Amino acid sequence: MSDDQATAVADGVISSDEYESGFSRYRSCLAAEGYALVLNGEKNESYQFGIPAEAVDSGVDQRCYEHEFREIDIIWQLAHQDTST
Repeated sequence: MSDDQATAVADGVISSDEYESGFSRYRSCLAAEGYALVLNGEKNESYQFGIPAEAVDSGVDQRCYEHEFREIDIIWQLAHQDTST
C-alpha cells in the first residue's frame, strides 16, 4: 500500500478528495505501464470503469489497484452503497 493510500484510510473514513486522489493515482499507475482505463461515468458516487484485459493478464492492474486504490475503494463503496430499488 502506498503511503498516500495508508494516510487516506488511517481514520477509516474516505473523503471525496481522498477518493478522487486515490483513483487518479491508480489511473496514473496504469498509464505509466501503457494501459488506459475506460471511464463509463459514475453511479452512486463511485467511478464505473473498464480495465484492459492485457493489464489484468500482466498483473499490472492488481499491483496498481492494491498499491494506490483498493482500500480506499472498499471503504468508499461501503459508505456509498446502491440504495435504489
